[in-house]
This record gives sequence, C-alpha cells and structure tokens, in this order.
Amino acid sequence: MGFFDKLKKNIEYNIKSSVRGTVARQQQQVKHQVKTGLKSSVKQFALNMKKQVMNTTSVGDYNSFKKRWETDGKNHVQTIFLYLLAALEYTTGNQQVGEAMATLVLPKPRLLVSKSSPSGYITNPKGEGYLLNHMKENPRVVPSYIGGSPDDNYQIDPNNLQMTVLEEGVSGREAVVVIQSAGKDFPTPCGLRMNNAGYWKIFKGTGSIATGAQVTEEEKWDF
Repeated sequence: MGFFDKLKKNIEYNIKSSVRGTVARQQQQVKHQVKTGLKSSVKQFALNMKKQVMNTTSVGDYNSFKKRWETDGKNHVQTIFLYLLAALEYTTGNQQVGEAMATLVLPKPRLLVSKSSPSGYITNPKGEGYLLNHMKENPRVVPSYIGGSPDDNYQIDPNNLQMTVLEEGVSGREAVVVIQSAGKDFPTPCGLRMNNAGYWKIFKGTGSIATGAQVTEEEKWDF
C-alpha cells in the first residue's frame, strides 16, 4: 500500500470516527432533551391537575335517582358520578333498575326504546348493555371508582361513596372529566356533550370504565 493510499485510509478512518462521535453526542443530546421534556410535561400536567374527591350516597330506586339526575345531570362531573351509581345498582342490586338509571346519562342513539323501562329506554346489548354486563361479571370495577381499593377488598360505604376527579374542563357544549380508579394504574378520561335540554350525556369513557381492576391480595394468593 503506497503513501497516498495509507493517507487516504487514515483520513477516511478519522472522518468515520468523527462522524460516529458526533452522532453519538447528538443522540445523547436528543435523549437528554426528550427526558427533560417528558419530566417537564409530567410536571406541568401535575400542576394543571385539579384533583378533587367528590362524595355522595347510593340510590336504590329509580324515582329517587331520576330526581337527583334532574338536578345533578346538568353538571358534567356529577353526570359521571350518576353513571357510576347506576352501574353500582346494575351490578350489585336490581339490574333492570340500574339499567334504567344508566339510560338517563347516555345518548339516545345508543339506546333502544322499551315500554317496560321506567325511562322508556334500555341499553343496547351489543353496546352499553354489554359494558354493564361486563362490569357485573367483574365486581371489582365499579367499587374501584367510588371508594373501594385492592387493599380493603373493594369494600365501599353506601353512605359515603367517593369519586376521585383528576381533571375536568368544559368547552362550549362539550366536556372532559378524568377520573381515577383505585384498582387501575392509569386515569380514565370521559367525554360528554350537552343536549338541548341542558343535560350532559356520556359519549366516551364507559368502555374504559368497564375495563378490569386489580385483584385483591386475598384473591392474588387464592390458588
């Protein structure tokens, strides 16, 4: 190999080494920026959160529930709580009553007309009805949103039900309410819209609410 060939090879090697070093430094800078950005975003989200714990009592009959809905149904946050109360009745009490309760906070296009229901509607068994049944088959889900946790076997106090709201906001006739289950790692965002009568209806989030909750310590070792 001649002098010029060796010189060319050395130059190419130095260039490649320089490029690799530059790329590595840039990658580290990008990683640092991303990491810093994520921390900043998380911190900012935490600052923007308006965490609050709302309290209420359970309702076991349709007429009492409807009376409460006539007032609370015009508040987007309370509407989510009403849905959880309806789901509680559906999963632990009278299924038909709980279903009728739920129809008050769900949009009519997702319901079926029924003369046998006190509300005049029932849930679609392939839609919202399926989700209610899924929660009935997974009894940890609903209590995890209203005061129960894996640590106490999801026990709840009917006279002191608690719903944790991480964040909520309204833009015109649309609203978002983010709630937290004690049995799930991630928060549950719910989307609502206000109808012509001024009542909020839940359009998004019931599917996320219906997802499973963590097993209790007792269940974990029951094998």
